[in-house]
Amino acid sequence: MHFSYDKPQREALVEIREFLEKEGFQILEYAPEDGFMFTDYKSFVWDQDKIFQRDQGERLMALTVHIHDK
Repeated sequence: MHFSYDKPQREALVEIREFLEKEGFQILEYAPEDGFMFTDYKSFVWDQDKIFQRDQGERLMALTVHIHDK
């Protein structure tokens, strides 16, 4: 995925880290000087599919975040 941000790289990375930790992800590697982090695997329940009205189910996810200037 690609997202734009309108703040310094380090601030954006801190916000993403706080959000992921709040969601229960454990940060395994955090390198703010490079704008990079990745998480451990976590069982994550996907939200319900609003179009087909069905549960999307449980997923095992690990996330990598790399923020760099345009």
